Amino acid sequence: AHQHNATLLLEVFDGKSASDRVVWTMDAEKDITINGSVEVHVRAKTDDVNKNVLMIGAVLVDTAEQEFPCFDTGSIGVLEQKVVAEKGVVMAENGEAYDLVEWEQRNCNKMIVSYGTMDLRNPEAGYEPATAIKRAEPIKAGEWYDYTIYLQPNYYTVAAGHRLELYIVPFCGFSSDYAAYDSCTAEELAMMGLNPKAMVPFTKDYSFTVDNSSSFGLLPVVN
Repeated sequence: AHQHNATLLLEVFDGKSASDRVVWTMDAEKDITINGSVEVHVRAKTDDVNKNVLMIGAVLVDTAEQEFPCFDTGSIGVLEQKVVAEKGVVMAENGEAYDLVEWEQRNCNKMIVSYGTMDLRNPEAGYEPATAIKRAEPIKAGEWYDYTIYLQPNYYTVAAGHRLELYIVPFCGFSSDYAAYDSCTAEELAMMGLNPKAMVPFTKDYSFTVDNSSSFGLLPVVN
């Protein structure tokens, strides 16, 4: 799938597992406040060990039957804002004053809370950035490995009555720029100010298998 934000929410994050995604769900019987990075532990294997881009991603989604206020950009790609106080924020003495702004909310019934991605070829990677290059030896085709995907840290409250959905998917960049890679020529990308040599194609032909019985997510919550 071309996985930029709007397409993901409308077509991919439908609460159901399919050939290109696995979803785990949890109902919020009371308010749940997430504080920190969600750890997603996945046991997976792949036969495509020699492919160039071989990623696995995890996405946490807050969903409800009734619409709720959220800070999701939808299809427009940006958050609208209003100025609460012009030059109302002074960061340092003799420093430039900034406007105090408030992001505009809109109503939605599904919002991405956080996400993370890692290289399937590097099961030893951990939370620290330096471990991104830690790889003891190449992975073997068809062999099970344990991965820990750390989602972007967040402070977020899931309201009682909502449902959390945790998706395991291929690479997620959340950018329409990357979706354009597969549908535009190099000249067209350059006209849009994009450098095709610095972009990762979205459409990749690889697959992996997830062992649901040995996979789980850990939510850091405020008691």
